[in-house]
Amino acid sequence: MSRRVFITGGSAGLGRALVDHYADAGWSVVTQGRRAADQIAPPLPQHVTYQQHDFARDVGLPAMVTDAPLDLAILNAGAGHVGPLTALTDDQIAELVHVNTTAPLLQAQALYPTLAAAKGTLVLIGSTTARGAHPDFASYAATKAALAGAARALRLEWQDRVRVVIVHPGPTATEMHDRAGLPQSGIRRLFTPAPIVARAVASAAASGRDRRLGMTFLLRHAPAALRASGANA
Repeated sequence: MSRRVFITGGSAGLGRALVDHYADAGWSVVTQGRRAADQIAPPLPQHVTYQQHDFARDVGLPAMVTDAPLDLAILNAGAGHVGPLTALTDDQIAELVHVNTTAPLLQAQALYPTLAAAKGTLVLIGSTTARGAHPDFASYAATKAALAGAARALRLEWQDRVRVVIVHPGPTATEMHDRAGLPQSGIRRLFTPAPIVARAVASAAASGRDRRLGMTFLLRHAPAALRASGANA
């Protein structure tokens, strides 16, 4: 019987790269994302189970991942708004807190029984902004720092029952930056391709160890990023 993984935010970006990684490895993959299935390009592999879902509106999870043992859950869905704190609206800040912190905590709570039944692993996706100092990222960094604190506490609460891992990616080449309002610049050509980050997340999940994909990781994969940005130009 194949191992089962649940991934949030699987319709694009890092989440989509994670879906492809685990599907290629023979896992049974269930994922949720904002887009309608017929708007996902390229289409998801046929054996992947997909549910359209907007976590900004509801944190509900598919029954198929809460009713049977689950080997791995990667709570990847996130939101971002780039800009001075004084320029963000109340609604923008509330959305960041809800999608990046509240939703994964409620999802982790709901997934605990099925993860514990399989002695599975919970992976939270943080950000290097949680520890660094980055202007125009105050609210986003705050939500990811809160998630890091939750991961540390859950690791103690759930020890010997569910492994808890948090991975902090650095700049990753996804369309989330466009939605967040990050200006186009030459530095974005160095952002690490999502499939490379997905492999690092999968490695951390398998080892059960946290990982921070900081500047060393970014520079190591800069040649691949430049090749990818040139191919997409």
